[in-house]
Amino acid sequence: MKLPLILLAAGIFCCIACVSTDPVCKDLELFLSKYEKLLKLLEHNTTPVFKLCTNETAIGSYNEAVGHYQNMTHAPECQKYIVAKRLNLYQMVYDQLTTLWSSANCEACIGAVNDTTEFMRLSDAVQECFAVYNTSACVSCEPAYLRVQQFYGQLEKGRHGVAMCFDVEDRMNQTRQRWSGQFNCCKDKQRSMIAFGSIASIACVLPLAFYLVMHLVARRSEARELSLFTAMSTDDTPPASDPGRTTTPRASGGVAAKDNQPSSSNIQEGAEDEDFPIEPMHGEFTNDLSNSTANLIEISASTDEHLNQLAAQRSPVKNMKKLLDTVQNDDDSLLL
Repeated sequence: MKLPLILLAAGIFCCIACVSTDPVCKDLELFLSKYEKLLKLLEHNTTPVFKLCTNETAIGSYNEAVGHYQNMTHAPECQKYIVAKRLNLYQMVYDQLTTLWSSANCEACIGAVNDTTEFMRLSDAVQECFAVYNTSACVSCEPAYLRVQQFYGQLEKGRHGVAMCFDVEDRMNQTRQRWSGQFNCCKDKQRSMIAFGSIASIACVLPLAFYLVMHLVARRSEARELSLFTAMSTDDTPPASDPGRTTTPRASGGVAAKDNQPSSSNIQEGAEDEDFPIEPMHGEFTNDLSNSTANLIEISASTDEHLNQLAAQRSPVKNMKKLLDTVQNDDDSLLL
């Protein structure tokens, strides 16, 4: 009976001895405590203005948490907690902590303590002025606002493209929002809106004016073309025949013309009334078409050439070419 009890007691003692001799990872406990402390600071240092990067307690908690985690990676007693597994919990916690700190670019505030302190002082002065001169902030607080605006511009220029600390950036955004949104003091914004409206109006009117001018030019060009077509059709009509001359066809294919000339008897009678000497007219006047002595109009070669020239001038192709040249010259003169 006593032997089994002795063996059981010995086994329990060995287990207690093994548990007590197992080393404890103190850095893990400290890392989790500092991380918890930093998370508690987020509630009062992120709204309404972000000021986590300039909080001394937050800076200390972050640096201590990072230091304890670095010690964990080298301590033999802590290796079992950071062994590479599918879900490395403590590595994930550490990555979240460093991502939060780097996203806010807190190192920019820590690395330029004097500039950050001066900016916060100027920003606090503007906020105090807003609280005192609530109804006349645009006039009373303008010098303080211009000072903080100028100093922030110097900080941006000095960063040379590097991101600004989020504490400074968020504080400046809040100040600008109150200046322009709450107090409506941004006069440059009103001028820019007026300039934008003017430019937009001009941009809308110019296309309408252009299309109107082109429409008028097209209408005028059509009117000129119509007048030229009318003039051409008028020129193409055959001229009226001479009332004092009649033409009759000849048997040989020629054209015979008979002048309405007075007869010899009429000429003699008129001459007797005026007491002029009249010489007798020799020859015979007859309307016989077969008479070779009749007064006929022979179509000479010069007359044929003249008709050919008229036909060439009235050619549709040449007239159309002349019309197009005239219209093109008129359009060029209008555009100039």
